[in-house]
Amino acid sequence: MNRLSLRKAIVITSLIMLAAIVLQGIACAPKAPPPLPPAPPAGTIAVEPPKIDYAKVEEMFNLFVTVRKLPPAAAAAMPPCVGILALPITFTGEGWPADSWVFIELVVLPGVEIPGLEPGADSVGIAMGKTDSEGRLEALMETTAKLNFLLRGAWTPYFTPDLTKAAPLPAGTYTIKAFGTDRRTVATTTWELGLVSPAK
Repeated sequence: MNRLSLRKAIVITSLIMLAAIVLQGIACAPKAPPPLPPAPPAGTIAVEPPKIDYAKVEEMFNLFVTVRKLPPAAAAAMPPCVGILALPITFTGEGWPADSWVFIELVVLPGVEIPGLEPGADSVGIAMGKTDSEGRLEALMETTAKLNFLLRGAWTPYFTPDLTKAAPLPAGTYTIKAFGTDRRTVATTTWELGLVSPAK
């Protein structure tokens, strides 16, 4: 074999090896993920009561004091907004996927601070519930959610709420949003809150 033939053989072999490496790289390259399936249809969301005014909060505060049998001095140290703890708050909806979880959040008004709200976040989770076989939802707002997010309450070193330091959300119209396990499916409603005296 002369030198020219040897060179040709080396070049051809090198090209074949290079082509094999390139083809192997193409075969091993990650494939584009398949497109997401369409989001399931959103259900509905409603809150009961849809409006909480200060008169209702005061009424519930008197009930709270009576049921808890609080002494006058203890009751006087608490703001009337604490009455929200005695008021059942229920979220209902229909048209959600059957037997699935629905998560409910309160969108915070601009400039309002809530302890524990992560920087950049605009909402806090206040309830969750599982739909029935017909896609209907019913979820209660738990006491801890009322304490932490509606009253923005303080806690003692013994992990009990300090109701004398409640700092309720300012009065206004808030947005409630609900979503399923697929966050693209969102339903919203409004909620009027008046936990502070109109005189303040």
